[in-house]
Formats: sequence, structure tokens, C-alpha cells
Amino acid sequence: MTVEHVDASCVGPTRTPRRRGGLVLAVFGLVWALAGGSGTSFATPVTVVALAVTIAAAERAFRGTAGPVTRTVRLPEKWNRGVGLVDAAGLVAVFAVIAASNASGRPELIPVGLAALAAGAGAETVRAVVGLGAALVLWGTSFHVTLRG
Repeated sequence: MTVEHVDASCVGPTRTPRRRGGLVLAVFGLVWALAGGSGTSFATPVTVVALAVTIAAAERAFRGTAGPVTRTVRLPEKWNRGVGLVDAAGLVAVFAVIAASNASGRPELIPVGLAALAAGAGAETVRAVVGLGAALVLWGTSFHVTLRG
């Protein structure tokens, strides 16, 4: 069964998930930034910047998102449960890759890190590339979701 919302009634079904999604993405960005900056000589500045960006993204998510949606939205019944399951599976997958890489004694083998490793970068640089790269993507997506919908 599909639930259909048209024009002004689309505000609730689309704004609330955008707000929540923007917040979740911002927090994940913080976690990745802290992981990327850990153990490097620039950990403190990374932490300060990461907290500032995360707070800005969270504030934007709570302040409000893009204006009302003027298109027809067809959402399957209990669609939010499916989104939650996909998010949970993604989180488990991320931690599984990290755990497997750490357990093998090669934490630099996190997939994005393979390119930096192949280029001859050390473990600290690989960690920074992976963590900070992921953080930037997550924060950018957070701002996009809350600002543009």
C-alpha cells in the first residue's frame, strides 16, 4: 500500500526525515573526522573544526530545512522502518570493515585508504585521508539534505 501526499501536505512527510537525516549525517561526519585526525599531529585542530562543523550542521537541521515540497510524494507504508534498517546495516558494515582491518593488523586497508596506501602513504596519512574524506562527504550531504531537500 502506498501513502500519497500532495503539495502542502508533503511538508511533514519530507521535512522531518530531512531534518533527522541531516543530523545523523553530521554526527557520522564528526565520528569519521575524529577517527581521521586521531594519532596525527593535527588532532586538536581537527577536533575543534569537526565540532564546529557538526554543531553548524545540527543547528541547521534543527532550525529548519528547505521550504515546502510542491511535488507529489508517494511513500510506501512504513517506509521509515526500511530506511532505518538500511542505515543500521550500513553502520554494521562500516564497523565490520574497520574491525576486520584492525584485526588483520592493517588498519590502513579500509577501502578508500587503498589508493593512498598504493601511492606510498604511511598509516597515519591513510587514516587521515579516509577519515577526513568521509567526514567531508557526510557533512556536505548533511548540509545538502537540510538546505536543498
